[in-house]
Amino acid sequence: MKECNENGKAASRDWITFNLRDISFILTNQQVRKRLDLLEVKEYIIKRRGRAGTKITEKGVN
Repeated sequence: MKECNENGKAASRDWITFNLRDISFILTNQQVRKRLDLLEVKEYIIKRRGRAGTKITEKGVN
């Protein structure tokens, strides 16, 4: 997600799911959604709708 954000793009659930499969870590879209919800509560990411997607916060980078 950090790499995606550094390239000026927001990470979508589909993008995250697809890239996790590249490293043989398979999660469904729903499983990714639940994990993103937990990360947002801990303020590691900010989730937005549509093209804004998901962005990692400074706390998440650290």
